[in-house]
Amino acid sequence: MTCAQKHECPVTIGPEDIDFMGHVNNATYLKWVQAAVIAHWRSVASPAAVAAYQWLALRHEITYRKPAFLRDRLMAHVVLDKVKRESAFYDTTIRRGDEVIAEVKSRWCCIEAASRLPVRVADEVVAMFFPEAAEAGPVSTPG
Repeated sequence: MTCAQKHECPVTIGPEDIDFMGHVNNATYLKWVQAAVIAHWRSVASPAAVAAYQWLALRHEITYRKPAFLRDRLMAHVVLDKVKRESAFYDTTIRRGDEVIAEVKSRWCCIEAASRLPVRVADEVVAMFFPEAAEAGPVSTPG
C-alpha cells in the first residue's frame, strides 16, 4: 500500500509547556502528536466517518533529537503509514524549519463513536487516506 498524503500541523508552544530546564517538557510532545493526528483524520475523512469513528492512542514511541524553546516555530508533519484491522500506525516528525526536533511512531485504535468499542476500519475509510491505492483497485487492510 502506498503512503497516504502528508499533513502539516503548526505547533503552539505556551509558557505552561516549558519545564525547569527552560525547554519544552517531554510530555508536551504527546499533546502535539495527538492534536496533529486528530487534525489529519478530520482533514481527510468524510464528515460521516468523523461522526461515526473516534481514535484512541494505544502507543507512542518518541525519539527526542533536539530541545524546543518557548519562541520556536514548530511544525508537526504527520503521515499515516498503514492501517491494519482496527489500528492506524502514524509517523509524526516535529520540526523547527529543517531541523528534526522529535520523531514519533504511534499506534491508534479506531472505535465506533456510538458504542465506544474497537471496530475494523472500513475499506472506504482507508481509501480516503490512501487515494493512490484506491485508484488501483479495492483497498484491503493487511491482516
